[in-house]
Amino acid sequence: MFFKIIFVCVAVVLHIFIYYALFRYAGVYSPLRHIFKILVTLNAIFLIANFVGSNVKLSSWLNTVFASSIGIMWIFLVASIVCLIVVLIIRAFSYYYYHSLSPYIAAVLIIIAIIAIIASFYEGYRLPAIRTQTIELSGLKQNLKVAVIADLHITKLVKPKEVKNIVAEVNSLKPDLVFLVGDIIDTYYVSARNSASELKALNAPLGIYYVLGNHEYHYDIDNIIKAFQTMNFKVLMNSEVSLDEVGLNIAGISDMSSARYKIEPSSNLAPNLTKALEFANPSYPTVLLAHQPKVIQLVGDKKVDLVVSGHTHGGQIFPFNFLVPLQQPYVRGLHEYEKGKFIYVSVGTGQWGAPMRLFARREITLLNLKASR
Repeated sequence: MFFKIIFVCVAVVLHIFIYYALFRYAGVYSPLRHIFKILVTLNAIFLIANFVGSNVKLSSWLNTVFASSIGIMWIFLVASIVCLIVVLIIRAFSYYYYHSLSPYIAAVLIIIAIIAIIASFYEGYRLPAIRTQTIELSGLKQNLKVAVIADLHITKLVKPKEVKNIVAEVNSLKPDLVFLVGDIIDTYYVSARNSASELKALNAPLGIYYVLGNHEYHYDIDNIIKAFQTMNFKVLMNSEVSLDEVGLNIAGISDMSSARYKIEPSSNLAPNLTKALEFANPSYPTVLLAHQPKVIQLVGDKKVDLVVSGHTHGGQIFPFNFLVPLQQPYVRGLHEYEKGKFIYVSVGTGQWGAPMRLFARREITLLNLKASR
């Protein structure tokens, strides 16, 4: 309850800031100013309602409106900050130009924000792009194709048809392996069952491997795990599988957010990298599946050749990507974080909250793992 009260207070304060820092300047005519007040108030109400009543069943279009409020707030918040900085700079040099130019500056930024919102909805509803990345692994016996799905965030907003289309795209790549690297389900499993069941059609001869993300911990995590096990996916919770026929270890670690949910350190739901790598064949390269990129802080001198992560969404809505490094070491793409040790961070296949993306298009990643000679 305390957290909800804090959230409501923050939402109200931010919307008041947006009005006074942006819309007040543009609303030089009284009727326009009142319209802006109504729009800002409605968005605040939608945002609060979406958070407080997240488990209430609503029609699809109402769910979309409520969920979109956070993305709309973010874009206008950025525009408000820019507007405030610009007009304060102008005011420091000339009070006359401050009064004469402020409405035009605010109007231009509002137009840019509206265009950004429209573009982000378009980007959010597009099918994920196929991103291909080639990585050499010493000791691998043969080349492998690996499809990566991250941050699908199946909620009541995600329809079975959308998941079905993503599965079809993945299968068309003819992958040897499929990695699901967390935040696949973002609600109670009973609410996600119809859409999540479409994942059963994923086809990979060497198996489908799944690790938990932080959002699975929000809900009935045991039911989510059982559901994926029923689909014959290999759920890796501090465990690994050695594929002798191709010479590869696939390890998976539980998510690093578990402490927030009062998970006992001895539980398989708490991350334990030592346990995850305990039975890995030292002569094979090891791929570690971990939802959050900051897992590399735990690797140290352990034999991990490649980490595959998600979680960041590539920032999802620009310019949030500039804030991600405050919490994670990488935002997207392939990086060599130590000599001979690599991490690939997926931009994500779905989106969290608002069905919106800006300069961070959804992706299905195809990793071409090459046998290094």
